[in-house]
Amino acid sequence: MEPTLVLETKSFALRLYSLLRDLDPSRWGSVRKQTLKTRIVELEAEVHALYDQMQGVFHSLEDGSHKEYPLTALRETLKQVGQLMTQLKAVQLDDHLSYVSLYTLSKRLQKAYQRLSVMMEACQTPIPHLRPTNLTRSVFHAANGVSILGMIAAVPSFGWMFWIALAFLVFCVATETAKRFSPEVKAKVMRIFAPIAHPHEYDKINSATWYGVALLLLSLMPLPLGIVAVAVLGFADPAAALIGRKYGKIPMPGNRTLEGSLTFFVVGTLAASISLSLMHPLPLATNLLVSAAAALTGALGEYLGKYPDDNLSIPLASAGGAALALMGLGLL
Repeated sequence: MEPTLVLETKSFALRLYSLLRDLDPSRWGSVRKQTLKTRIVELEAEVHALYDQMQGVFHSLEDGSHKEYPLTALRETLKQVGQLMTQLKAVQLDDHLSYVSLYTLSKRLQKAYQRLSVMMEACQTPIPHLRPTNLTRSVFHAANGVSILGMIAAVPSFGWMFWIALAFLVFCVATETAKRFSPEVKAKVMRIFAPIAHPHEYDKINSATWYGVALLLLSLMPLPLGIVAVAVLGFADPAAALIGRKYGKIPMPGNRTLEGSLTFFVVGTLAASISLSLMHPLPLATNLLVSAAAALTGALGEYLGKYPDDNLSIPLASAGGAALALMGLGLL
């Protein structure tokens, strides 16, 4: 595909990404409707201009060489985005019910944006993955952490967690494999998990699979490392996401915010400390040091979360930080 058109598409996609983040319900109180309206109008005009350019390139390739590129699929996605932006522009923001329309259309735009991101990756010009607020997912995240910690406390020995984690990972890998080979299975699986799935998980390996890998690796480590890693991921990650999206003002690497990262550290430290107190008592000073180290390195792991997923990087980073603290104290 034409390099200039690729760069123009990426530029548009990045502005669309910013708009979709501000259309997130968690930010409605901090973003003025008039500012949103102006951006929507500008992006609507831009995507239609991009589509027209794409049409021109498409028709100029009369020899059929366009079939070598994701040109047709990208053209159709831009057309769909343009239609949705036109509908979005027509929403009367002064109406007290306008947020209902904004929310409905933004959900559809999120899926179109994800398709656009897949094509941009194919063109070796990646754009950020969208991670909209999902309260159901956040609650599920925390409940999952509690259930894993409950299993650790209930099994006769920590070694049992290897087999539990292995069974879970086999199930996840089997599901992912079926998704790749059967569109019908993929549709059914994603329909079941739609309430807790991020848009990018429709086309990429889902977070549960990476969590299964993390659990399997944690089951091979000493007990306190597994406890703090599960606690930090289960509670600090969703808390940071909620606070960061709603109140985050100071940007940090990896599409994070300083406010979200501080929340991650505080909540992660508390969650790890309470979990250790209940399941693997240590002297208070040791407990706090190990918990803080796990939360700090977990926050660093969050910045690397997209390589490949924060459900893998956060628990492993947390376990690594706790291990360093315990080794420094001569306890590991």
